[in-house]
Parts: sequence; C-alpha cells; structure tokens
Amino acid sequence: MNLFSIFRRCVRALATPLIACFAGLMLPQQTIAQTQVLTVQTTTSSLKTATSDVSEITFVPTTPTADYQTLSGKEPGAPPESPGLFRLLTATSPDGITYTATNTLIMDQANVPDLVMDAKGWIYLYFAGAVLGTKKNTVGVAISTDGGKTWTFKNVALIGNEQIKQFGDPDVIILPDGRFRLFVTCQPTPGGKIGIVYADSFDGITFTYKGVAAAVAGDDVLDSSTFLVGDTWHMYTLNSKNVVLWHFTSKDAATFTLLGQESFKAGNTEYVMSNGYALSNGSYRMIGFALPEKNFRSFVTTNGLQWTLEPTIPMKYTPNSPLEGTYIKDPSILKMPDGSYFMVYVSLIP
Repeated sequence: MNLFSIFRRCVRALATPLIACFAGLMLPQQTIAQTQVLTVQTTTSSLKTATSDVSEITFVPTTPTADYQTLSGKEPGAPPESPGLFRLLTATSPDGITYTATNTLIMDQANVPDLVMDAKGWIYLYFAGAVLGTKKNTVGVAISTDGGKTWTFKNVALIGNEQIKQFGDPDVIILPDGRFRLFVTCQPTPGGKIGIVYADSFDGITFTYKGVAAAVAGDDVLDSSTFLVGDTWHMYTLNSKNVVLWHFTSKDAATFTLLGQESFKAGNTEYVMSNGYALSNGSYRMIGFALPEKNFRSFVTTNGLQWTLEPTIPMKYTPNSPLEGTYIKDPSILKMPDGSYFMVYVSLIP
C-alpha cells in the first residue's frame, strides 16, 4: 500500500482525517543499494555550478533498459486508495486548454504521475507504483525516447539517508544545469512529522538525498507540486486536515519558506491542484480536480500569488468508458516540442 497516496485520497475525498489513516499503517522496510557512479561534466546555472560531489553523479545510458514489466489489472487484495487500484492514461491537446482522451493505457497499478522532459527530448514519467518488479509500493519512472509512444520502466532509488524507509508522491523539476530535483513525501526522521524532502540526480533514476525542503510545525506536509514563476519557485502541498493547500516559496528550489494557505474554487467546489505548465507570456497554468465533479479545472497566475479560474473545462470523465473507472484525477501535463500538450492522468481500474 502506498502510504502517502492514501493520505492524499483521504483529504481529497474529505473522508476520514489523514492522521486516522496513518495510525493503522506500518512502513515497509526497504533497502536501496547504492549504484556505481561515474563523474561527468556539468554546466553552470543560476542555481548551482558544476558539482564536486561525485556521489550524486551517475552515468546516463544511450538507451535505457527496463527493470521490470508492468502488470495488468488490479493488484490482488489491494487496500482501498492504494496504487494497485489505479491506472495511468493519456490525453492530448493542441492548445493546452481543451484535452481529449486518447484511450491509451500506459500502465496499471500506478498513481500520482508527474512529467518532465530533459534536454535530449526524453520524457520522464514519475509515479507511485504498487508492484514494480521485485519492489512494492515505491516510486518508479517510465522513460520515453520517442515522444510518449513507448516506455521503459525503471525503479527510482533514493540514497544518502538510510532513515527514510518509504517515500512517495513524486514531484520533479529539471534545473538549468540539467539535474533532476525530486521532491517526495516521507518521514525524514522516524516517528516525526511527515514533510517534503528533496534529492538530486543527473540520470533521473538514482537520486541523492539533500535535505528537508518544506515542513510545518505541528502538521503533516505531503504531496507537493512545484513550479517556477519569474525568479521564484512556488510549492503547494496538502495538509493533514482538508483540501486547503500550504503555499511555500523559494529562490533556490531547495529550502522553502511557508507563505500561507491557498484555496482553489470553481463555484462552491474545492479543487486540488495537481500539476501545470508555463505559458509563453510568462504566466503559469495549473490544472486540478475534484472527485465529485469528475472533471478538471484550470487556474492561471502571473505572479504565483493570485489565481484566476479559467472558464473552459479542460476535460471531463467519460461515462461508460472501457478504460476510465468512476472518475478522473491527478492530471500531469507536458508541452511537447511541436507546441501540442501531452497529459497523463489517473483513473480507477474498472
């Protein structure tokens, strides 16, 4: 069972409090072997220059090789709200405003997707997975070298902090120097509050722990979405009580300072922001979901502080769909080199 996916589902469905969900769960023990590393040259950036820490540099293969094959259908005996009950589907848009489902299945037994594209044009799809080869209830990545037509599935490793036994809800950005920065939900200290930590990688697969990115005294912080507006990084996270989001900001995308709380509404319905993308005019669009409405709604900002609800509904659940079960959620969007938009979203496995 993915612990942090259960947290987020409880908040979004406004069912039981998150702490009640947490109380009955045991964190599985997991040992991540440190991989052999190879020093490579990096370029300078406004955030960090060429690294001298060889422990965080890994060799990037010409062609990725698979760690496992994905499984079809629900995970047998999967608890409610665990990744084993969900699937990743795709949609496309010519303008980033209206999306159409492609009826294409990427994988079953996966949840909470996040998309990035590197300088080579490879797509990296991060997700929380139920059964990923020999590993269970952990973070994986699917890599596509052909624009999303085919995928190679890898396990994501987090090294450098042996106290972290489980991590979930991947949120990934690519910094100007080419490094991948991964934000994940976990307990940085056993028995402590849940927060967001960050780790860096040059291959997008093996990440080295760097530290705590965001935390709130007296509350759990989980499931981040991080984006850049101007020269400021913004991070929204769920809390342990409701769908009002914590809002953090940072200049270095490493240490985030709590700014306050944010609520996203369409009418009387609270939407949970999932992921977004920068617009050509310097503003930023985020797309969220509300389970009762069975649709996505989009909000736009020019400064990361004030948001405007857009009138167009980007996408709706398809009734009687052979692929979508009951509702859609967790959209992640990537602008493609040809100007179109590629979405990966989640639905229950029918």
